[in-house]
Amino acid sequence: ELRQELGDLIMAFCWYADHGEAGKIPGLFTDDGRISAPGMDVEGKDNLIELFEGRAQQTDRLSRHLWANMKILKVESDRIELVVTATTYIGSGEKPVQPETYVVGDSYETFEKNEAGEWRFLERRLDLTFKADG
Repeated sequence: ELRQELGDLIMAFCWYADHGEAGKIPGLFTDDGRISAPGMDVEGKDNLIELFEGRAQQTDRLSRHLWANMKILKVESDRIELVVTATTYIGSGEKPVQPETYVVGDSYETFEKNEAGEWRFLERRLDLTFKADG
C-alpha cells in the first residue's frame, strides 16, 4: 500500500508534466519542497509555482517522464527516502516528433507527511547517468 501511494505521487508528477497540467505539480510538494537537476535548483512553494506555471505555458513542449525500479532507502514515521530510475524524453512540435533531448538517471525522492497525514514530495533530486541532445 505504501509503495502504491508513493508511486501514485510520482506518477501524478509525470502525468501532469506530460499532459499540460504542470500547474498542478506544486500541490504535490510540501511548502518547503525542492526539485533539483543539473542546471536547475528550485526551492519553496512560490518558486515551484512559478516554475511549473511557466512550464504549463509552453504549449509546444512535449515530454514523457517514465520511472521504474523503485528502491526504498529509508523509512521513518513521517519521512521516506527512495530512489527510482527516471527516463525523460523532451521535444517540441506536432506529434510524433524526434526527441530533442533525453535523459536517464536516478531520481532520489524524499517524501514527508503533511498535517493531514498525506505524503508529499519534500525533495526530488535527479542524478543523471545519460544525456543526449538530438
